[in-house]
Amino acid sequence: MIASAKANSTQSNGRAATVCCWIHAPFFSIGSAAALVVAVIFMVSACAQQPRRSTTVRSPVPADTSVRIYELNDHLNFFNGSDVAGRATGTRGFAQAAVYASRRLASFGLQPVVSGDFGSFYGTPLNFPRSASIRIFTADTLHLRSGEEVMADGRSESDSLTFSSIVWQPDLAADVRGKVVGIHGASVTSEALREWASKGVRGVLIRSTLNIQPFGEQIEGLTAVRIRPEAFEYMIPASRIEQGVEQYLPFTVELRTRTEFASNASAMNVFGMVPGSDPNLRNELVVVFANLDGFGSAGELQLTDGGDLATSAVAFLEAARILAELQRWSHPLKRTVLFALVSGSFQRHAGLRALLKHPPWAAHAIRVFIDASEYDRGDDDSEQLITDAGYAYTAVDALSLRKSGVFQPRSEIFTPEWRREAIVGAGRLARAIVQATIRESEVR
Repeated sequence: MIASAKANSTQSNGRAATVCCWIHAPFFSIGSAAALVVAVIFMVSACAQQPRRSTTVRSPVPADTSVRIYELNDHLNFFNGSDVAGRATGTRGFAQAAVYASRRLASFGLQPVVSGDFGSFYGTPLNFPRSASIRIFTADTLHLRSGEEVMADGRSESDSLTFSSIVWQPDLAADVRGKVVGIHGASVTSEALREWASKGVRGVLIRSTLNIQPFGEQIEGLTAVRIRPEAFEYMIPASRIEQGVEQYLPFTVELRTRTEFASNASAMNVFGMVPGSDPNLRNELVVVFANLDGFGSAGELQLTDGGDLATSAVAFLEAARILAELQRWSHPLKRTVLFALVSGSFQRHAGLRALLKHPPWAAHAIRVFIDASEYDRGDDDSEQLITDAGYAYTAVDALSLRKSGVFQPRSEIFTPEWRREAIVGAGRLARAIVQATIRESEVR
């Protein structure tokens, strides 16, 4: 059952009777400080004498500070719809998601922070994997299709090549000049790929599940694809694989990759602000942030493992609505709160780095960053970035969502069952964000 709040005011014989009824549920409960404020206001309203002139008595607690299932559902459907095309940073789809989030924050009564706008732009390098193909020339030519069996790696250049042998899992010190190497996806790092590219490797086949993840770099001289394990076995059966040994193929293979690199793509974060109520603390800032971006798409293809359904962004928006409403009625936020939906989580937290480098507030007055993201992404985790920048860090740990383990079309994962699970998780996370934000806005 969703929490709700209702209040009615009536006049009778010159006295006011204020009725405030709360239905408690797992999805929402106000933190202790806010509850105390509500209790005090309730007692004062109940005991006060009605003025001689007839007036309308405002309820001490609004009727819509519960978690709204329909709001969560609307946000979730939009962020996983075809219009936003997977929400990759720097794409038109992400811009659509950012506009949606900005409009919702404005409708909740949050204030814009930068130049009267909720969006804040920054530049970042981005490399988008668009497509890849592998053709195996035998009596019957076999074509491995982009997005189903093979996909360009997000660090690759666009190129084409042919080969008839593969070196499996070579040591980084091995001579791989002019060779094509095959590696396990779990073992590949950007450092290893850069090392092999510098040694003149012709191509890299990454045996792993597929994804269309953009990276914040394009490695010069690298032609790399991800290929499903069962597709890789068309070339070399698992029983024949020997580490560090060049495996000769009984056929020729043609590999093509297509990527798009922007050295300084225009990316965007979304900010909204709720001013603090304490004259001594309102100039200090609490930052609440979550990730808005996703894996993106390659043409019509949107792959996901269920880990980028924007559940934390959904919870973030609902928490922002609740806190803005509470602040209008009971003023639980003593410090000013900045709500930030950041992009670039797949590009080594590019959006968070931009926020830390150019905060829209005096750096010395920022008291804490509250991490409301569902899980960490990138080569550097957000806690390390924030603490290295000299700020306090706290995480809201209330969301535990399963991932499919493999990348599939979004339509196959975003089923009614997954949607229900995501809504329940978002409701719990929204409640936790509200509690953490109220707590951090009061701590001296």
